[in-house]
Amino acid sequence: LDKVKKAAENAGLRPNSLTGTTFPSFSIGISDPSAIRMAGSYATFATSGKQNDPFSVKEVEYEGGSVWKHETDPKEAFTAPVADNVTDVLKTVVEDGTGTSAQLDGREVAGKTGTTDGNKSAWFVGYTPQLSTAVSMYRMDDDETKKSRPFLEMYGTGGQKTIHGASFPAEVWHDYMEQALKGEPAKNFPEAEPIGVVVNDLPTPSVTPTPTESEEEQ
Repeated sequence: LDKVKKAAENAGLRPNSLTGTTFPSFSIGISDPSAIRMAGSYATFATSGKQNDPFSVKEVEYEGGSVWKHETDPKEAFTAPVADNVTDVLKTVVEDGTGTSAQLDGREVAGKTGTTDGNKSAWFVGYTPQLSTAVSMYRMDDDETKKSRPFLEMYGTGGQKTIHGASFPAEVWHDYMEQALKGEPAKNFPEAEPIGVVVNDLPTPSVTPTPTESEEEQ
């Protein structure tokens, strides 16, 4: 679990957004990171392991001149072979898994759906080689004066019996990305290199048992 936590932080998630790190379920997603951080973390895989912090202001101009520009400071979170293999796996989610509604015509897409217990939130986070986007859907009590505003169930929202990552979140992601990438050339992800070591690829066949005769009782 420590390695899972470290990988999440390296990808770009804030340590204070990671909860339940001592429980086995942590590895499949019980934390509450922001959508912008999730988009940024998935972008780390889109860039073959180079992590960049998300930012909101690109440039500040004053009296016709630029007085400040954001400068990226990429860090290697993962080696390129590791990151590209993650992308290769996440591509299958969109190609023939739970994220097929996020497919973009003529473009390679990698991503992952997510749905919490109790139907209280649903996600789709995905990326192309140029752009990473996260869509998070949930309900909260409208009373902002309440100190604690837990997520509410979403059963029946939008006329759907249940809400899951493959429904509204993936559909919203698809429609947004179609517009955001309009005019951008279609690019392919880097080819994933084989990693790891194959162990026992051709296992030794087990010996076929042979029957033995037993003496009949007299």
